Amino acid sequence: MMAYGLLKRADRSKVFINSLHPGIVSSDLVKSGVKLPQLPRIIRPALEWFTGFFFRSFGYTPLKGALTHLYVASSPDIVKNEWQGQYFSPIAKLGKSSDLSRDPEQIKRLWKWTNDLIARILGKK
Repeated sequence: MMAYGLLKRADRSKVFINSLHPGIVSSDLVKSGVKLPQLPRIIRPALEWFTGFFFRSFGYTPLKGALTHLYVASSPDIVKNEWQGQYFSPIAKLGKSSDLSRDPEQIKRLWKWTNDLIARILGKK
């Protein structure tokens, strides 16, 4: 959503704004253990184990997880095809974001909420 909001506000001749999903990445953060403190104690250990197992078994390596980022940030295809406001999924595949992510009202709400939060944190309101 933020990418679509930024796309409306930026000089599109100078910057290409797209969004992406890196996929499931089995990073060191996951390997050191997924913690789910918000869950009830009785099911927490099993779900933490399963989540870690799932990421370790089916996740991309961090190197592969970075490929979509690298493609979107540096591929000449982005400029050549004038891809603006596009969504990429692993690994470097042009996809389609959800309808919600492209909803103009939701984009406007998120943009306002984010700006209000930043202003509050920086003490400007």
